[in-house]
Amino acid sequence: MLIVDQYNRFWRGVPPKSKGDWAFISHMIETALEKQGRVAVVVPHGVLFRGAAEGRIRQKMIEENLLDAVIGLPGNLFPTTNIPVAILVLTVPVKKVVLVKSVGTSFL
Repeated sequence: MLIVDQYNRFWRGVPPKSKGDWAFISHMIETALEKQGRVAVVVPHGVLFRGAAEGRIRQKMIEENLLDAVIGLPGNLFPTTNIPVAILVLTVPVKKVVLVKSVGTSFL
């Protein structure tokens, strides 16, 4: 099966069809503005602990240093659900440019 993805969302892995949490998070990360992009998303606690493809996607995002914070919230916080949730705060990485200026040996 060929997946055509104009936003390059799934290079970390393709999440399972039965759970769209990491598909949605991947989309938000890849479409956020570079240098200005910050993403905060409310997810069920299960997103933090699932394995297989979701675990690999989560691991890669952690290794890329995208995850700034995980804020755990108790159940019954929202009127439509009683499950505990978490807020994931992610920052789009800035492509770093290192400028090296040669000043000679007079400063050694």
